This record gives sequence, structure tokens and C-alpha cells, in this order.
Amino acid sequence: MQRMSSMLLCTIAVMAAVMTIGLSSSRAMAQVQEPLAILTYQIAFPEGDTKDFIDATSFRGIGFEGRWFVRPDLSAGVALDWNVFFKTTDKPIDIPNGTITGEQNRVINAFPILATVHYYMGPDKMYYVGLGAGPYYMSQRWDVGLYTFSNTSWHFGFAPEIGVSHEVAPHTRAVLGLQYHHAFESEGTKLEYWVLKLGVAY
Repeated sequence: MQRMSSMLLCTIAVMAAVMTIGLSSSRAMAQVQEPLAILTYQIAFPEGDTKDFIDATSFRGIGFEGRWFVRPDLSAGVALDWNVFFKTTDKPIDIPNGTITGEQNRVINAFPILATVHYYMGPDKMYYVGLGAGPYYMSQRWDVGLYTFSNTSWHFGFAPEIGVSHEVAPHTRAVLGLQYHHAFESEGTKLEYWVLKLGVAY
């Protein structure tokens, strides 16, 4: 609990600093680039331990991100995502006192809360690379018959990203990005997955 509280306080402090710097920079450089609000639909592909538990593509994901420009080719921001993994399977689960068998519903809800930085390049600064870091909240559940087993945990992780954006209307850009999430082990679990982002930036 103390570790989780420290992680949350640290992340809130970083995000507050990012937003303060971003807002002051955006005011000073409004003639260069306005802040961006980005809403994305996300398709997620599990990796590693996540794939061992649920080896199915997730089509249930959404994200919101704010980016404030520190200079014309560099932004700092905050990203909030929600990805849901689900699968029905009869794959056995080994536990300390035996093995669980039978039809199961397996669910993972992943909530990254990330401070981000992005660098832009190319014509109209349409290509970008970025990195996010911060806490991940993970809710894991599996139902076997009448029984339900669940676990929740907080992790620290990072998420590199590449992407492209293109202006489709005044003050509106279409966004396509690919991001890798890696949340380090905590309470015996860790989280790894890729995300394909399709969205709109205003």
C-alpha cells in the first residue's frame, strides 16, 4: 500500500509538472502549435505473460491524451487508456495445490496512466516517436463454473510509441499509432501488450 501511494503521488507530481510546463509553453508559443486533445480507438495484442493468460486480440480499447508543445517539434502530455482482454477457454491452470480444469472466462482490464513526451519530424511534423511512463492498474479475473478468482495490482511501466498524423480539416488531424506497453512485475503478475491506435486529434 505504501509503495502504491508513493507511486501515485510521484505520478501526480510529474503530471502536474508536465501540464504546468505545457500550458505555459503553449501560451508562449501559441503561434507555433496549439495543444492537442486526442481521442483513440485501440486494438490490443497480448504478449508474454499476458498472452499466456489470454491469447486473443482485444477490440475493446479507448484512450484520451493531451499534448502541450514545449517547442515546435516536442510535446509533453498525459495519456489515459483502458484496454479489455477477454477469452473463453478450457485451457488448464496450474495452482499450488493442483490444476483447475473446465470452461473458463478470462478477463483483464488494463488502465495505464502515463506522462508522455513526443518528438515530431517530417513534412508538417506528421511523423512522431514518443515515450510514456507511469502506473498501470490491472484487474484480472477468471470464472470457472460457479467460482470466480480475481486479482488487482498496481505496476510501474513504460510505453514507447511511433505514429503518424495528417490534417483532414482545419484544426483536426487523423492519428494512427503503434505502441508497446510493458508493466513490470508486481504481486506475481506483469503486463505486456501492443496497441494499434486509430483516432482524431483536435
